[in-house]
Amino acid sequence: MTRNRRLLISVFSPQEAREALIGGARIIDCEDPRTSLGNISPRQIMRIAASVLSYKTDARIQMSTNIGEDQLLFRRGANGIAMQKFANEIAGKAAQAALGVAAAMGTVVHPVNIIKIGVDAMDIELIEEVLREIVCTIHRSDTYNHAQIVPVFFLRDVEAWDGRKGNAEVIQRLLDLREFYFDDDGDIDVADYYTDAQIARLLPYCARTTRISLNQVYPYRNFGFANDMHCMLKQIVDLCAQVGVDGLMLDTPIQHKVMRVGMLRHPRNAQDRGADGAMPPREGILTIAEARFFCQYCHWAGLEAYLAGSIQDYHAEELWEIEELDSIAVRESASAVGRDPTSMQIGGDTRHERRIKRELVAKFIPPEQDL
Repeated sequence: MTRNRRLLISVFSPQEAREALIGGARIIDCEDPRTSLGNISPRQIMRIAASVLSYKTDARIQMSTNIGEDQLLFRRGANGIAMQKFANEIAGKAAQAALGVAAAMGTVVHPVNIIKIGVDAMDIELIEEVLREIVCTIHRSDTYNHAQIVPVFFLRDVEAWDGRKGNAEVIQRLLDLREFYFDDDGDIDVADYYTDAQIARLLPYCARTTRISLNQVYPYRNFGFANDMHCMLKQIVDLCAQVGVDGLMLDTPIQHKVMRVGMLRHPRNAQDRGADGAMPPREGILTIAEARFFCQYCHWAGLEAYLAGSIQDYHAEELWEIEELDSIAVRESASAVGRDPTSMQIGGDTRHERRIKRELVAKFIPPEQDL
């Protein structure tokens, strides 16, 4: 049986792209790990595309990138839902951003590249409006009308968030990613985490307080979705099929990545406490049966199925047993702490300092793929 299952690796630089290709990636995803959503500049996308084009391989390599979601928002309401200044504001900006990243990826590396659309903080009606606008815009483009549109829907575990959001390490990492807003009544003081000089660079002009609140994780019902997992998955797949996108990716929000709550529940999660054994145990959201249902229902609806969200190599082994799974997306687990070969200085072990490594990428390729 001929299959077209592909490993997607998120990279930030041309060298990371080469490492991913050597390791066996078939989709090179451009993202900036210094930001919470991976938003990346068009110029950097172009540099990565040039490195992929120069890499000699017989495999067909696709490019992908995302337009995120928070940069589309005017503000959020108290329940976490995006608030628009005027009708069609978010949809119009999303379509403009989609055209922009399509132009940055170009069509030389591959005529069919992938545009990922984050749909967090939007209710069902707004998601439909945004996706329709993007699909119509890209399909009417003379140059990029073959690009694939893949929405990214973020699964969440509010109970896990409530249980871990007070952890000092979680707070520190979310502060570093700027996942907060200044709030006179906030329960966190940045002075407990940063020096005076760092706070001076962090504070906005005329700031009145150093107290902040973290960006919260809200339940599905706030956005019009069912809280039952099967019903919710069916809702989002049906919506995506109705508006005419090409695939659907499930991911986890940045808060979950930081607090080690990933996509898949697995028996080995409880023993996974990080390299030093000091981290809280890994947790998951979907059972393997729920992941299989999602992939099978995507195919029934005519969509490709993508899974992301802190996927580990032992997760990938089980996930690839799902015949209908088209792609796994990875960054963190395919990266490691860097080392300067001239000074042997070891880099930091943070989201934005780790580097993609070919030997780690190779652990995630589909079992039928030859390197």
